[in-house]
Amino acid sequence: MLETRTVSLKTAIAIIVVCTAAFITLGISVGYAKYWDLDENAHLDSGRTYYRQGNKDRAQAEYKKALSLDKNNIEAMYNLGLVEKDMKNYKDAEFHLQGVLKINPSNELASYTLAQVYRESKQYNKASMQYLKALKLSPGSANIIAELGLVYEAQGKEAEAIDQYRDALSFVPDLEIAREGISRLGRQG
Repeated sequence: MLETRTVSLKTAIAIIVVCTAAFITLGISVGYAKYWDLDENAHLDSGRTYYRQGNKDRAQAEYKKALSLDKNNIEAMYNLGLVEKDMKNYKDAEFHLQGVLKINPSNELASYTLAQVYRESKQYNKASMQYLKALKLSPGSANIIAELGLVYEAQGKEAEAIDQYRDALSFVPDLEIAREGISRLGRQG
């Protein structure tokens, strides 16, 4: 015959809690080991989601994780450079964007974003040179042309700035940045 044992309610609850905790811990460990932390693309996806939500700190962390898994991942480098620019960490942004351009010198987006980094950090000589490089990769880009106008304007080169703004407006007649630049300098578009 079977012998019956009784277990107190406290003991039963303790056993259930311990078993549940063990299963959850095992599940999380297996998940991280097998699925969650092996692929830099998962970190890139998370970084893009956080960036769209405006959570730059979390986006930055995810892009860094992606780079730790693949130090030559151009997308992770570019996105990290973009986040760093937005966070005004200009030296870090420059480092990552230059990394992209070392691997792929014809990357239009990295070239343009690096020019913006230089302009925003008031390195106007570097900015003008980088905008000109970006224009070689993207001829006729009204935004690049207009932002080059901003650099010339900041350097006190009003005539060159006006020329850039007018050139940008020839491509995009209602480009606000160019119209504002011409207005600021007191000229007709």
